[in-house]
Amino acid sequence: MPELPEVETVRRTLEAKIVGKRIKNIEVFYEKMLEDINTKEFKKSLIGEKLCSFYRYGKYLVFIFEHVSLISHLRMEGKYFIKTVDDPIEKHEHIVFEFEDGTSLRYHDTRKFGIMTIVKSVDIQDIMKYKGIVKLGPEANVSTDFEGLYNKLKTKNMPVKTLLLDQENLAGLGNIYVDEVLFKSKIHPLTLGKDLILDQVKLILDNSREILKYAIECGGTTIRSYTSSLGVTGRFQINLMVHTKVGQPCINCGTTIEKTVVGGRGTYICPSCQKVYKKIKVVGVTGVIASGKTAVTDYLKQENYPVIDADEISRDLLDKNSKYLKTIVDELTKKWGKTKVDEFYYEGAIDRKALGVIIFNDTSKREDLNNIMHPIVKKIINSDILRQKNAIIKKIEEKTLIFVSVPLLLEAKYEDICDYIMIVSCKEDIIVERLMKRDNINKEYALKKMASQMSLSEKVARCEEIGIDYVVLNNDTGLSDTYQKINEVIKNI
Repeated sequence: MPELPEVETVRRTLEAKIVGKRIKNIEVFYEKMLEDINTKEFKKSLIGEKLCSFYRYGKYLVFIFEHVSLISHLRMEGKYFIKTVDDPIEKHEHIVFEFEDGTSLRYHDTRKFGIMTIVKSVDIQDIMKYKGIVKLGPEANVSTDFEGLYNKLKTKNMPVKTLLLDQENLAGLGNIYVDEVLFKSKIHPLTLGKDLILDQVKLILDNSREILKYAIECGGTTIRSYTSSLGVTGRFQINLMVHTKVGQPCINCGTTIEKTVVGGRGTYICPSCQKVYKKIKVVGVTGVIASGKTAVTDYLKQENYPVIDADEISRDLLDKNSKYLKTIVDELTKKWGKTKVDEFYYEGAIDRKALGVIIFNDTSKREDLNNIMHPIVKKIINSDILRQKNAIIKKIEEKTLIFVSVPLLLEAKYEDICDYIMIVSCKEDIIVERLMKRDNINKEYALKKMASQMSLSEKVARCEEIGIDYVVLNNDTGLSDTYQKINEVIKNI
């Protein structure tokens, strides 16, 4: 498909060859290409008119005559050829303009997708009001308004490639040049508009101007999907960095270029240079029992990071006023029977200690409760993450983190909502001492509690099995040392 450089090349070539010529006759062989005008009016508007100049905006080509203007969009396969009037009409030449000097301009379109229309003015301001042009965004080859583009993209939950192909956001970029611009900007085409930061949008505009400028100097790109006309063969294809380079090594890092599909369009990427960028990362905080997760989350809150706590959510779910309490109790009654439920549920409230004894001493009952609670907790966490992300996007323009504290994060498979996992750990003797003091239990009971949960080595093995980035944060020294370690983790993330 001809993109901005190809259309600009057509403009410059036609400007050099046919400006000053007067139209003697027009043949229209496919009237459906005419937009908002019939063949009779189209001919009447142009026959006898002298071509004075050309204009282009985005992918629209404008022929400016003495009294009217002709707007042309080449769409997928449109081309112009200059021939003598005596040359035979070829199969896909749908509109032929005959000039008084015996030459003709022929519009050739294999797919018949191109359009032409007449604007009864030669004023650029009037031309810009044409319905196809007025809604276009700024031109990608000249625009420097990265803040304006950022404001357009930052609320969009769509891939950046799709957004850049939308001419209302930025005019002139098509499939080839979007691939090239995103590659040079080191942005994955699936990165969502709302996840872009201001600097990335500036990169997109800077690289768009640079790449399109050079492509215009090269006469555009001649590839299978668009070949040149008017005796001009584009040379930019020899400078393509990523588009059509599937299977070849990346010019930056040597990684094999891959082809994928984004928004129905063939898309070429370097999977190493172009990673999906998420401005806001979700960090799961978990750890072994009594390892000091609360101390970690308290510090994160103190540092003004959003912290979503699964324990707090769980406590709220079992609160007397919780809208979920009846559902939870009804499900437990189905599984355990009313007699067992009556041991911890009476007068519309749950005795947490009594429930704790039941689930601690019966693994199957603990699993029953978890299977009921976790889907609800996870639903609330996802809702809170979205709310926090929206709040962050509105407040700041830099990447940040949301922390989600879930003691059984890996056991209950919460890792799918996380980008990174922090596993808080501690020496066994310290854990036992903390449990004995915290829960007022003896050493034997404390060891039993430890054994009932996933160990550190099991948590690490689980992270490595699923391939998620993680860090083990040892919390067995002073708080100041722990805080320093937390800061280092945040820096690395």
